[in-house]
Formats: sequence, C-alpha cells, structure tokens
Amino acid sequence: ELRKQTSEDGGFSPWIVRAFHNKVTFYLTTVSGNYFEHFTPRFLFLEGGQPVRYKVPWTGVMYLADGVMVFLGFISLVALVALKKDMIMGLPIIWLLLAPLSAALTFGELPSVQRALFMMPALVIFSAYGMHTLVTKGARNIKTILILLFFLVYSYQGAVFLHNYFHHSFTHEPWYRNAGEKELVFEMDRYTKEGKKIIMTSQNDNNLIFYLFYLRFDPREFQQMGSPKDKDNLQFGNMTFAYKHCPLEGSEKDRALGEPGVIYVNRGECKIPL
Repeated sequence: ELRKQTSEDGGFSPWIVRAFHNKVTFYLTTVSGNYFEHFTPRFLFLEGGQPVRYKVPWTGVMYLADGVMVFLGFISLVALVALKKDMIMGLPIIWLLLAPLSAALTFGELPSVQRALFMMPALVIFSAYGMHTLVTKGARNIKTILILLFFLVYSYQGAVFLHNYFHHSFTHEPWYRNAGEKELVFEMDRYTKEGKKIIMTSQNDNNLIFYLFYLRFDPREFQQMGSPKDKDNLQFGNMTFAYKHCPLEGSEKDRALGEPGVIYVNRGECKIPL
C-alpha cells in the first residue's frame, strides 16, 4: 500500500514524496485505523467481525442492549477513578485499551474476533457494572422494574442469538463454513472404492482434514506418516491431494491438461476447460 502511494507521486521530488508518504505516518495511520475498528458499534453490537466463518448472521459480538450498559459502566468507572482516586477500578479501562493492540498490529480480516478476544472480559465487566449502577442507584420499586426489564430484554436477545446461530448459520452464506464438505468426502470415497482415481485440491482448504475426520482415519497412522498436511500430491490409495487450486488445468477455450479417466476436484473459481 505504501509503494502504491509513492508510485503515484512520480512527478514530485523524492524528498516531497517521503514527507507525505513514509513508514512512520503510514504505519501510525494504519495501526490507528485497525485499532479503532474494534470499538465501532458495527463490530461490537451489530455485525461482528472477521473472519466471516465466525460471524453469526445479523449479530454482533455483544447484545445490542449491552451498548447502553457498556457506556454507562465505562462512565461510572471513569468517574470512580477521577473523583475517588480508586485506581483499582481503572484496571478494566486499561485492560480494554490494551486488548485490541495485537489485532491492530496485523493485517487482513479486520476487525478480528480472534485477535481481539481479550477485549471481551473487560466489556462484560463494563456491561455488568452498568447494570449494577442502574439497579443500586434507583428506588426500590424501580429496581424491581429494571430487573424484570433486563430479564425480558436479555432473554429475547438471547433467543434471537440462538435462533441465528443454530438455524441461520447453516443456511446464510454457508460457503464460508465448509458447506458440502461432508457430502463431498463420502461421494469421493464411493468413487475410490469403485477403483476410480481422484485428484483433489487441498491448498488453503480443509478438504484433507475433513477427509481424515469423516472417514475416521487413524490419527496414529497419520502421525507416523509425519503429519504431512501440507505435502503436495499426498496419497491415500486412489485419492491424491494436490496443492494446486486447480488440479485440472486449462481454460474454457482449451482442452483439459489432465489424465483421462481421472476425477479432478478443483476450487469453485477454477475455469472449466473443454
């Protein structure tokens, strides 16, 4: 990205180019942008983050109601630290501010639910403290109403999450979640038992691990083979796992560059040759 910026300033003096586009400003801007992406409402309460396979459809990493509670809890803890000099209560604040740094220093799949996982305990503390502040500061009759309201709102949002997780996760954009892998494995196993040779792609895929899992390949035997999960042209009888995305090469206008009678399993974006 930095090379792209400097190449577009070809008519300027190198000193001017470096003044505007240099590693210090570029990395500072990039890391800052990555960092603050993990504090957006879209990430926390609406859509969640990356990678897509971990996303629950239409669900953030926290409930929408937590947005109010987190804000109230954060303000309450800041007030305790500032007014009462209670530095222990500042630990969750420091925790939350430090937690996204590991994710901010990386690239790709941002905001990341994996790399920013350590944010969650601090956010839960803020949410819980926000509820505690509301309930303890109100009158007795209001406390009962608030507790009942919390129960109803969180029960509903919990039910929505469970519905989205256990139902929609299987049907909403299932290609991000290895849809069809089980069926593919058993179909290929049927062909190999018929004596047919198969060459299947394994690059950046889970084809191999699903093959071993669903067909109950003995882990001890796989370990004795050296656990060759990244080996090119790895063979199990008539099944061969190739490291190419497209073991059957060619284009729509050319004949296939493959062995006649062999079943080839390419990735979906590979061109289908004649």
